[in-house]
Amino acid sequence: KALAEGVIDGQENPVAVIYANRLYETQKYLAMTGHTYSTMVHVINKKVWNKLTPEQQKIVSEESVKAGDWMRNSVRYAEADQIEKLKQLGVQVTYPDKSKFKAMMKSAYARMNAIAGEENIQEFVKMVDAAK
Repeated sequence: KALAEGVIDGQENPVAVIYANRLYETQKYLAMTGHTYSTMVHVINKKVWNKLTPEQQKIVSEESVKAGDWMRNSVRYAEADQIEKLKQLGVQVTYPDKSKFKAMMKSAYARMNAIAGEENIQEFVKMVDAAK
């Protein structure tokens, strides 16, 4: 409602939320910045986990990885499909240059280094880069 009434001029949500909630009716622009990533986390109570046999733990772990892979592929396909539908509905979709965002992060990394330790931040960045 706030977007439709002009109280706000922008919003941030996953493509699926924008599409499902018909935000395209009032939102004519979509910048695909890739600044967030939604994950599906499998959790299990430690007591329950400890009651499983090593073989069962192995199966749960392996199937969790498979489920995560399936979920990522499913979301990737659904998002691409929804982006095409949004374009057909008149939404202008752009893909900003991420290198400018990365350059702006340098000062944030310096602050995070002071809090979490430079080694931890470097390891985190390596993990993020490896996941791309």
